[in-house]
Amino acid sequence: MTENTSSPLHDARRAAYRDLVLSAAERAFARGGFEATRIQTVADEAGVSVGTIYTVFGSKSELYSAVLTHRLPELLEAARAGADKATSTIESLVGGLDAYILYLLRHPDYLRIHLLEQPWGIGPTHATAEQLVAYREGLDLHAMILQAAMDEGVVIREDPYRLARCVMAIHQVQLWDWVEQGMKEAPEQVADRLRRLFVEMFCVDPRGQPTP
Repeated sequence: MTENTSSPLHDARRAAYRDLVLSAAERAFARGGFEATRIQTVADEAGVSVGTIYTVFGSKSELYSAVLTHRLPELLEAARAGADKATSTIESLVGGLDAYILYLLRHPDYLRIHLLEQPWGIGPTHATAEQLVAYREGLDLHAMILQAAMDEGVVIREDPYRLARCVMAIHQVQLWDWVEQGMKEAPEQVADRLRRLFVEMFCVDPRGQPTP
C-alpha cells in the first residue's frame, strides 16, 4: 500500500528528515564550504541515504540555500527581543547588537558558513530572494535604531544605513578572528568586547563629543 504523500504522517516524516538533514548539512558545509562538500558527506553525517536527501531537497544548491536561511527568523527575532527589552534608545541599540552576536556565537557552524559566504557590510551578492529579504529586514531594523540614537545625540551623525553596514563589517572581522583563534573566548566575553568597541567607535558623550 502506497503512503498518502499529503497525509499528516508523511508531512511529519518529511519535516523530521528536513531538520535532520539541515543540521547535518550545517556541520558539513561549515567544515568544507559549498564547493568541497559532497551530498554523500551530508548523507553520512545525517545517517541517511543520498536518495533521502534528494527527496527533501532537489539539489545541493537548494540544500545550501536552506542552510543559509533556516536560522534567519530566529536570528532576527533574537535581535528584536534584545532591542525591545531596553528602556532607552542606546540600550535598545546595544541590546539588539548583543542578542544577534550571541546568537551567532552560540551557533558556530552557522556562523562559519556566513563568515565565508559574503561581506556583511555589502550584503548578499548571489543570493535567493529569501536571503535578500532577511538581510534587508535586519539592515532596516539596525538603521532605524541608529537613526533614533542619532536623533537623541548619543551616536555619531552619519547616514544610518552606511553606519549599520560599517558596524556589520566590523563584527564580521571580529567574529572571523574568534573562529580563527579556535573559539576559545566565551561568547559572553566576545559580545562584551564588541559592545565596548561599538561604544568607543560610534557613541558620543553628553557634550556631543566622541567617546574616548
